[in-house]
Amino acid sequence: MPIVKEAKKQRLIEALHELIAKSEDADALSSFVEAFYRDTVAEDIVVYSAGELAAFAREAWSDFAKHPSDTHRIGVSNPSFRVDGTRHKAVTVVEIVNDNMPFLVDSVMGSCRTPAMKSCWCCIRSSMPSARPRAN
Repeated sequence: MPIVKEAKKQRLIEALHELIAKSEDADALSSFVEAFYRDTVAEDIVVYSAGELAAFAREAWSDFAKHPSDTHRIGVSNPSFRVDGTRHKAVTVVEIVNDNMPFLVDSVMGSCRTPAMKSCWCCIRSSMPSARPRAN
């Protein structure tokens, strides 16, 4: 089953690239999407539509562009974007934004992986400086 889910994950990521290909910032956003979902466990994302995953990535991309360097933030929100798919409506997003505190990220991820937090989408944005968009 893991191989099937990995294949589906790859198809979803390919579909994401097709969705964002028409964007003004398609090249940079495409690189960001690769970095954003690269280490995500397949079973965690295959339940979402490509539109939902694109919306999660776009929100992170937009937020990253505004986030001041050398600062940190933890946020909790419920997705409100309108896309094909309904799974995103059943989750709460936990965002961790920092430049270089992997121990903080690991601690929060450990807490997010408990049964009580099953409906959380943990959006960890810590060690992706090469994918960070530049503010204009």
